[in-house]
Amino acid sequence: LLALNLFVGLGLAPTSVWAADTPAVADAGAQPLAQIKAADEALEKIRAALDDANAPETLQALSDKAQASKRDADAAVTALEPMLTQVDARIKQLGPVAEDATEGSDISQQRKQLGQERGDIDSAVKRGKLISVEAAQLTSSIEKMRSQQFNEEISRKAASPLSLKLWQQFAEHVPNDLQRMQALARQGVDTFNAAIAEHGWKRMGGGIALALLLVFPLRMWLRHLGRRYASSSSAPDGRLRRSGLAVWQLLLGTLLPWLAAMVLIESLRSINAIAPRLESVADAFVKASFVAAIFVSVSKSLLVPKRPSWRLLNVDDIAAAPLTRYAWAAAALTWFAMMLNAVDIASRTSSVSTVAVDGLIALTYVGLIVTVLFTLNKMRSRQSDASAKEREGDSGHPVQRSGWLMLAWLGGHLTILAALIAALFGYLNFSVFVATQMVWMTVVVLSTSLFMKFADDFSLWLFSTQSRSGKAVAQTTGISESHLAQIGVLLSALLRIFLVLLGIAAITAPFGNSHTLFGWMDALSHGLKIGDAVLRPSAILRALAVLVLGLT
Repeated sequence: LLALNLFVGLGLAPTSVWAADTPAVADAGAQPLAQIKAADEALEKIRAALDDANAPETLQALSDKAQASKRDADAAVTALEPMLTQVDARIKQLGPVAEDATEGSDISQQRKQLGQERGDIDSAVKRGKLISVEAAQLTSSIEKMRSQQFNEEISRKAASPLSLKLWQQFAEHVPNDLQRMQALARQGVDTFNAAIAEHGWKRMGGGIALALLLVFPLRMWLRHLGRRYASSSSAPDGRLRRSGLAVWQLLLGTLLPWLAAMVLIESLRSINAIAPRLESVADAFVKASFVAAIFVSVSKSLLVPKRPSWRLLNVDDIAAAPLTRYAWAAAALTWFAMMLNAVDIASRTSSVSTVAVDGLIALTYVGLIVTVLFTLNKMRSRQSDASAKEREGDSGHPVQRSGWLMLAWLGGHLTILAALIAALFGYLNFSVFVATQMVWMTVVVLSTSLFMKFADDFSLWLFSTQSRSGKAVAQTTGISESHLAQIGVLLSALLRIFLVLLGIAAITAPFGNSHTLFGWMDALSHGLKIGDAVLRPSAILRALAVLVLGLT
């Protein structure tokens, strides 16, 4: 591979100047080769670690590493293929050797070096493609293992919560489990006290202060700024005011508490105040805070119980306040369940206690969702009665109910019934998963619909004659208002497709298949081969961005 490092990328430069360009050429060829070598070594380590990997977190980490190896190999091949094309062009310029002609020594030497160079690059490209295929196959195998573990966990049967034997066993194991938790807590307290004694409260106090600043003053101030701007004359007219404010509230309510949790945990890690066995609990704290913040911020941004005029959902004032409280309850229950699961794993509590607690959590989820459905049913009855009176007073025709609303109502009740029956028969893992997945799917669908509304409103406003950008494009290009609106609709469709893919990835994450979806998206980013041409969405987006920037 020495010739590749020394001569690649020189075009038609003569032999005498090759040495002058050696450092730049070596750098150009060394990076792809290093990527291929590192990807190959990473795959070997993943295969070796896969034999002893049983935990879902370990399999997920190995899948991430395999995906990273595939990306590195693909990037190296992408960098080497233009070099191979250049070498082929130089060889073509030399032409074939005539049978009766005597070729000069310099041309013969150059032909030999180019042949060696082409062989090295071609070998590296083939090796990179092979590593990419092996990484994809390894990722697929890991995902199958994760799916199999997930199915076994979901279908596992335990004693029913109605069984007296379960609670007798739970009572027998409670003292030992409490002792394990107390030992874990003492280890955490001792590690924290030792870290404070060594480093003092400066870093820890700064982390706590910064976390509180992010959650309370900064978040409230930014929310106030968003509401004030949305109510001012400077904000865009139309629906973008409401959808933009809702997205702003959602981002603030989600990102700032998540950042505050990260700051708090990292401030503890900076002084080694977290015990080794509590590292997973600390990671669970950040993750649980993020999920709980999503639940609360989605409900508050869509329901807006104190400002009905800014509400995006078709929910009346009577139902908006209790639904917001239920969202807080769901967030607290989810946070508690995630933290309790992390503590159980870290303290190594008995399986009987885990089953009993899961049963209680499942029944609590079922009760919470039933309460939400009851509130929605009452609201639907009020809206149907009010609409029936208005329409019957106008035309005398009965009101036709929405088929999609009836389907959602029926699906919600069937899901709750399935979760309740599964819990009573001892399939507690399935019951917990069904209940939590229903809550999670509701949050994902609501947040995705909110972002889709914002994408639609923003795209139409961006290419409308009421915005500065729309006016600039229309004046520069002479595009009519109708064609300008069509561009906005096209941009909205592209953004909607992207948001739908993200929503699918979020919904499938608990099933353990999100990495497969991201693998498809990664393959799509490298291009779709149509005949001899390769259609790359990233290149199209860059071209459109350059076009819009140039027109602006």
